[in-house]
Amino acid sequence: MVVSRCGVDTDKSLFPRADVNYGGSSGYGRKYMYVFASLDLSQGGRTNPQRSDRLQGEWGISDVRDCILAAQRLSTSLNLIDPSRIFIRGGSSGGYTVLAAISNPPPDTPSEFKWTGATSLYGISDLKGLEEDTHKFESKYLNGLIGGSSGEVPEVYEERSPISHVDKINTPLLVSFATPAFDSFRGFLTARCVDPPGIGRRCCSAFPS
Repeated sequence: MVVSRCGVDTDKSLFPRADVNYGGSSGYGRKYMYVFASLDLSQGGRTNPQRSDRLQGEWGISDVRDCILAAQRLSTSLNLIDPSRIFIRGGSSGGYTVLAAISNPPPDTPSEFKWTGATSLYGISDLKGLEEDTHKFESKYLNGLIGGSSGEVPEVYEERSPISHVDKINTPLLVSFATPAFDSFRGFLTARCVDPPGIGRRCCSAFPS
C-alpha cells in the first residue's frame, strides 16, 4: 500500500490517498503473490498460512478485504484519516472491487465500518456477462480468479456479482463508463437506479464518457 497526500480542500489542507496493491497483485514478484495468506479482519489482519495464492478463487473477497483493512489501519492504527469520511475508487477490475466492497463485503467486516462514498470507473458488475463478452486474451482469467467457469461454479458467479446484491447498497455511488460499454452496465444501473425503496436515484449517478 502506498499512502500519499493529494488534493486541496477549502481549508487548504491535503487529504491522504492510499493505492492498495492487494494480495495477489502482479508486478512485485511471485513471493508477494504467494507468501501472504488470506487476512481475517476480525483478527486485525492476521494471516492464515493454509492459503498460498491469495487471489486465485478469491476475487471479490481478498481484494475487498485488503481495501477495508487498509482503510481501517489508516483511520484507527495510524490516525491519518477520518473514519467517517472514507471513499473508495477504482477502474475496471478495481471498479469491480469497488462495487463488491459496497454491495457484498466479506462477512468478517466490522459492522461499524462504512464507506462514505464510492466511484466505479468502467467496473464489472456481472461476472457471467464478463465471461461471455470479454475478448479471447482474457477469456479464461475468471477460471482462476473465481475458481472455475460459470458452468462449473454458477453459484459463485452469482454470489460474487455485484448485480446480485444491489439491494444491499446504501453508499452513494458514482459510475463512469465509455458509451460502447453501456450494455455491460445496463443491468446494474437499471436494478439500482429505478427508485429502490428507501434509497432512490440519489444513490447512483452514471456519466457515459
